[in-house]
Amino acid sequence: MRLRFHPLRAGAEKSRNGRGSRRLVLETSWADGLQNGARRDAVHALRPDRIRAMLIRPRRLAVVVLAIFCSSRLAHSGESDAARGAAILQQTRTITEAEFNQSLRQSGSLTVHAASKTFEGTYTHASDGALSRDEVVLPGYTEVRVRTGTQEKVQRPGDHDPLAIYAAFDAVRPINWLQLLPDERIKKEKNEKVGKLPASCIEIESKHSYRTVCVYGDGTLAALRSGTGWDYEYSDYSIFDKTPLPGIIRASQNNNPIFELRMNAAQALAPGTNVPDDVMQPTLTLGWCKGMSRAVEDKKMPPHYPEGAKQTQTQGTVDLYGIVAADGHIMNLVTVRSAGADLDRSSLDAVSKWLYHPAMCGTNPVSSETVISIHYSLSH
Repeated sequence: MRLRFHPLRAGAEKSRNGRGSRRLVLETSWADGLQNGARRDAVHALRPDRIRAMLIRPRRLAVVVLAIFCSSRLAHSGESDAARGAAILQQTRTITEAEFNQSLRQSGSLTVHAASKTFEGTYTHASDGALSRDEVVLPGYTEVRVRTGTQEKVQRPGDHDPLAIYAAFDAVRPINWLQLLPDERIKKEKNEKVGKLPASCIEIESKHSYRTVCVYGDGTLAALRSGTGWDYEYSDYSIFDKTPLPGIIRASQNNNPIFELRMNAAQALAPGTNVPDDVMQPTLTLGWCKGMSRAVEDKKMPPHYPEGAKQTQTQGTVDLYGIVAADGHIMNLVTVRSAGADLDRSSLDAVSKWLYHPAMCGTNPVSSETVISIHYSLSH
C-alpha cells in the first residue's frame, strides 16, 4: 500500500523543504503510525476479556448456524413426512375402495371376547357392486346391514350395537379412516413392525383427536390405531380378481382383545346373482356413500371425575355408543362398557353436550354411528 499526496499539498511542500525529504518524512510518519496502531491493536487484542470474546463468538456463531440448519432440516423433514404420508394414504385408500366394485361373497369365523367370556360366531359379506350385505351371527344375536348407494339399513335386536359387534363392522369397512379431514394434519411418518412385518405408520392429529394408520410395503392396510386405545390389525391378505383382501382382522382396546375375524377365500357371485335387500323394517337407518367421511368432535368438554369415585379409587374406561345426527348433535347415547355407575353417569352427562362435524357424503351431512371412549385414571 502506498501513500498518495494531494497535488496542491505536494506542490506546497516541495517549494519549502524539497520533495524528497518531505516525502520521506511523510512515508516514515505513515509507517510509524501504522506500526504504532498495530502495536496498540495487538496489546488490546491480548487483553483477557478480548481473548474470551474471540473464543466465545465463534461458538455462538456455530450454535446459531447449527440451530438454523436443524430448523431447516426439521421443517424439510416435516414437509417430506406429510407428502409421503398423504401419498401412502391415497394408495391404500385406492386399494381398499377397489373392493366396493367387486361382485363376491366371503364368509369367516368370528371370535368375540366379552365379559371374560368367549363367543364363537360367523361373519358373512356379499356385494354385487351396487349393493352390499353384511351379517353377524352369534349365539342369541343376529345383525344384518344392507348398504345401497345412499343409505345403510340396520336390522338388529336392540337399539344399539354391543361393543364387539360395532368394532367388527367398523374394522371390516375402514375406508373412512384412510381419509384426511380438513382440520387434520400428518404429524410424522415412521417405520415400525406390525406383527412381524415392516410397515410405514402415519401419525395424524387434529384439534381433538389423534390416530395412526400403518401400511405394508405393497400399500395394503396393516393397522388402525386410535388415540383412545382402539387398535385394528390386518394380515394374511389374499388376492381376488387383482384386489387384495385381508384374511385376518383383530381388534383390541388398551391391549385387551375384542374380536378376531378369520375370513375364508372370496368367491365370485354366479352370473345373474343379486345380493338380497332383505332389511325391510330397519331398526336404524344411517347415511352412506362410497366416499363418506366420518364424524369428528367439534366442541367437547371433558367429563368431571366424581368425588365419590375418587374416594373409592374407582377408575377405568367407559365406552358410549351413540348416533351423530346430520346436524352434529349426538343422540341415543348408551353405555356399552361400564366403569361403575358414577363414572358412567359423568360420561353420559358430558358427552351428551358435545357437538360434532357430521359425517359427509360429498357436500351433504349424513347421520352416522360412533363409540366414544372415556378414560378415568387417578394417576393423571
